Parts: sequence; structure tokens; C-alpha cells
Amino acid sequence: MIKKGLFIVIEGSNASGKSTVTRLVCQRLRKSGLSVVQTKEPTNTKVGQICRYWKYKKMPFVRACFLAGDRYFHLYREIIPNLKKGKIVVSDRYVASSLAWQQIDGLKPNFIWWLNAYILVPDLTVILKVAKETQRTRRHLKEGDLKDKEAEVEIGLYEEVAGDLRRWGHKVYQLENNKDLDKTLKKIQNLIIRELALEKE
Repeated sequence: MIKKGLFIVIEGSNASGKSTVTRLVCQRLRKSGLSVVQTKEPTNTKVGQICRYWKYKKMPFVRACFLAGDRYFHLYREIIPNLKKGKIVVSDRYVASSLAWQQIDGLKPNFIWWLNAYILVPDLTVILKVAKETQRTRRHLKEGDLKDKEAEVEIGLYEEVAGDLRRWGHKVYQLENNKDLDKTLKKIQNLIIRELALEKE
């Protein structure tokens, strides 16, 4: 048994609100008296900083390897040690982001899965969904421009990724996050509390 805590991942396309939701969910859980670690990918380590470096965004195979390396380092440096202490670890981004964005970079899903073959499967992955109109407004995109078209592709890819994750044994929930943030937060908090109850059985 690797862990005794709970590993939660918040995912979604750009402008889906995942960073805000991650932060607020962690705040709510702490107020409930739970021990929570908030984290993210890419990490703030040197490897994570390399992943953000513009040069490697133009080198998809190199970037994919750095991102996978950063994920394994993240697991063994932060996630697994905190799970062993019985904490709830909530990560803003994980493997779903690689599966979506690296396909946009032109890589095949099988290669991305191969790089991530030994990752820890989260107890729960929540993928936030937004309408393309909502994403366009939040990102100040003009309808039909290149970035707008890329954003629409990204939303579609996250739909595909949700199905792929389920086939690989991941527990995935997709939640709308267009307007009612409080409703989204309550749903995620309830899902996490339910997972905690299952862990104790």
C-alpha cells in the first residue's frame, strides 16, 4: 500500500477556472479541519521551470519528456510523502493536461501514456468543463481567430481525455464551471468527502 491519504486532481482547459477552484476547495477543506496540501504542475522546481521555458514549447518531444520527469519528481518529492502522512493532496493539473496539450503539440496519445506509465493513479480526477463562449470571454479571444480555434480544440480534447482516463482505470468526474462557482465548489467538496468515507471503509 503506497499511501493512506487522498490524491485529488483538478483539471480543465485554459480559463476553466481550475486554479481558482483548486485554491478555494483547499481552503474549504482546511476550514473543515482536514489536513490539505495544495500543489500544481508544472512544479516550481528547476525541472518545472524548464517545462515553462518557451524554447521547449517548440520541441514537443523534449517538452513531453521534461513534463513527465517533472511529474515523477513531483510524485516522489511531494505527493507520495504527504499521502503517507495521511494528508489530502490536491493538484492543479496532472496527466490529463499532458494528454490534451501534447496532442495539440502533435504527439500521439500512446507515446504520452508510455511516458506516464508509472505515475500514481489519483483517487479522484475532476475535469472542469466550460462552454467555448465562456472560455472566449474569459480569455478575451476574438471569435474565429487562431487562438479561439485552438481553444475550441482544447475543450474537445479534454472530452476525449476524460474517456481515455476512465478506460485506464481513473475515477473521473466532469463538472460544468460556467457561472455558479459556489455550486462547483460544493460538488467537489462533497465528492472528496465521499472518497474519504470510502477510504475509511
